[in-house]
Amino acid sequence: MVRRCDEVIPLGEPVTPASGEVVTRITVAKGMFATVSIWCMNRSEVFCSPDAKAFMPEWWLTLPLRAKEIQSE
Repeated sequence: MVRRCDEVIPLGEPVTPASGEVVTRITVAKGMFATVSIWCMNRSEVFCSPDAKAFMPEWWLTLPLRAKEIQSE
């Protein structure tokens, strides 16, 4: 998605990159292209389950509450 205005996106969980600085939000400038990796989201133990990397087709029949809470634009 291409942003139409400057925006600050809060992260659900803080992230600590290699620099060691804790990141709690991401600033996206007007005109920047922003995307979220569905591949990563579907394998996240935070959003899915402790066994998120396992192949479990039945998971899609009963989505965890955390996955249902994710807002999209």
